[in-house]
Amino acid sequence: MALIDHGPLGIELMEEGESAENALRKRLSLDDAPEIRQVAMVDSAAGVAVHTGSQTIPEAGHIVGDGFSCQSVLLMFSLPLHVTSSIV
Repeated sequence: MALIDHGPLGIELMEEGESAENALRKRLSLDDAPEIRQVAMVDSAAGVAVHTGSQTIPEAGHIVGDGFSCQSVLLMFSLPLHVTSSIV
């Protein structure tokens, strides 16, 4: 279940000087159901923070790289997440 507030409000926090990690932590602390969310943030210093909740579907996952993150939930075709991240 999406909570689109994390995007614009996370960006707002990072514009105010928070790192991606701190912005994500603050956003998730205000979320009443973080266990069903998948959120990623990348800040201007290439800091990456990612959360895949414990109650997301089994296909959900993420891989963090240098300045990027790949998330998956349901893909139109079967491409392993590690392959997707190598394309970046």
